[in-house]
Amino acid sequence: MTKQQKQTLKVFNKKSRNWSKKYDLNFNNANTVYERSNFILDFIKKKKIKNYLDLGCSTGNLVSQASNFVSFASGVDFSPKMIKIAKKKYQKKNIFFEDTDILKYKTKTKFDLISANGFIEYFSKKQLVNIIKKISSLLNYNGYFIFSSRNRIFNIFSNNEYTKMEVNLKTVNSIIRESLNLTNLPLNTYLKKKSIKFETIKHKTPICVKGVYLINQYTPLQLVNFLKSLNFKVINLSPINYHCVLPNSIKNKKINFFNHKLIKENPNNLKLIPFSSSFMVTAKKL
Repeated sequence: MTKQQKQTLKVFNKKSRNWSKKYDLNFNNANTVYERSNFILDFIKKKKIKNYLDLGCSTGNLVSQASNFVSFASGVDFSPKMIKIAKKKYQKKNIFFEDTDILKYKTKTKFDLISANGFIEYFSKKQLVNIIKKISSLLNYNGYFIFSSRNRIFNIFSNNEYTKMEVNLKTVNSIIRESLNLTNLPLNTYLKKKSIKFETIKHKTPICVKGVYLINQYTPLQLVNFLKSLNFKVINLSPINYHCVLPNSIKNKKINFFNHKLIKENPNNLKLIPFSSSFMVTAKKL
């Protein structure tokens, strides 16, 4: 386990007590976790998914909701405290939880959908290659992998420490160019564009999760081309946590409610991605 993952485990073990209550899937308390989970649930219902696995499932809120629409729902998390709460809170015959490293996870079940929200940010490129291969082995033929990513393009517009970081890197012009492509091209054309090299930023990033020194971020095209190299085809990109005003400049519950409502009503609008702090990737196993 790397320093980054040790820090992450410590943070999420500590958060486990309040996580379940704070992130109940309630639109009246809409937040980034709600948006990501709601996106997964809508996909499950639309595609009539039967077997479902959630990686980094925390206290199992999403797995529990999904169990109402699937035959079998499973959740995996490397935090024993998170899984302990999930097992205690959600006890249904079609639900299974396990605290383990995904690379050590063993099951005879093949899944139609695997999701991973707030997950890929905590792994190196080498680890992600192995994780994506593991996910592929767990999926049925033509199965789906849906996950969230922190949005590196948003750094250009956020006017904070992340913006200061980006303007000092050689990739800044390429990221601006990708932003223009997102707002001006249809999805199929955009997906064919080249991206900057897929790699994690090699230095400490501004604090995003207190207690974790590095939170990896990517542009959509970085992930599109990375997944393509591992026999996955990206079929959809969706904005998450849109900001109609710059973050921290105006704190207003009505504005936040509007932002979440806009995302819910425009899940496939590429034009919103540059101004969203995260995005969802929907990929299909080839």
